[in-house]
Amino acid sequence: MIKIKRKIISLIGENNVVSQRKISEYLNISLGSVNKYINSLLDDGYLTKEIISYRKTKYFITNSGKELLNSDKSSIKTAVILAAGETLDFNKPVGFLEIFDSTLIERTIKLLLKHNIKKVIIVAGYKAEYYKKLSKKYLNIKIVENKKYKTTGNMYSLYLLRKYLQEDFILLEGDLVFEENLISLLLNSKEKNVTIIDTSISDKEDSLYVTTKNRELLNISKGKYSLEKISGELIGISKLKYNSYLKMLDKFTQIENKLFFYEYSFLDKNIFPDLKCISSKEKIWGEIDNQKQYRYVKNNILRCLDKKEKDL
Repeated sequence: MIKIKRKIISLIGENNVVSQRKISEYLNISLGSVNKYINSLLDDGYLTKEIISYRKTKYFITNSGKELLNSDKSSIKTAVILAAGETLDFNKPVGFLEIFDSTLIERTIKLLLKHNIKKVIIVAGYKAEYYKKLSKKYLNIKIVENKKYKTTGNMYSLYLLRKYLQEDFILLEGDLVFEENLISLLLNSKEKNVTIIDTSISDKEDSLYVTTKNRELLNISKGKYSLEKISGELIGISKLKYNSYLKMLDKFTQIENKLFFYEYSFLDKNIFPDLKCISSKEKIWGEIDNQKQYRYVKNNILRCLDKKEKDL
């Protein structure tokens, strides 16, 4: 209940003229429940209100409400892995390809748990039953199924998590193999909104190239030749504030394109006025979208990772 109340206060903090219907849509709870929670927040002195018209009410967060909102500002304990996509080169989800003596997804989970992440939410789609079986092995994993994975982008997968996300979180793509230090980079960063870019320029398929200035993101493009300057490419590992996630939801509910990719929200200063980029030119990572990339990962990335981990 306290977590839901914090969510409602966060929503009101972003836009104090907000309908209960909108709160219901964001948090995926009934209108009756929203009304009950808001009345409780008003009774407990966390909110005050001003009735503007028959259909509009303006809410204000009191000092007690701000204390409640900030009472859970601890280190990152939640991670989200987006793993709904289908890759035609494989007859199973990419996350279940063999990496060392395990699978890609289990390696990622173990790295997150090692860094004191308590909850891992995985959005599955293609052959989601693989991930559902995995959740029986790891009790701190939550599987959310995107049944529309063939016709939606990764922002829709994030939208499906509105009921389960309640705090700041790490966001990862499910097709990545990366060294442990990338997680440390995020967790140790003082910035609340931060994404990692690789400043070396590759020719990988589906890369998102970026232009940055003073660590701020200026432009994103899948076309290498459409940018006047290329500063690097997005890796697909970020740390995001919960309030920024709420703003992403707000924008997504207003657009018709359900194929929208969340990365383009990074350019919106109304959502991410404080987003910073961390460069990782010498960090080891790779992604797997097809057999060619899988071979490259096995023949190059894994060898580099193995050597680096042994040196450590």
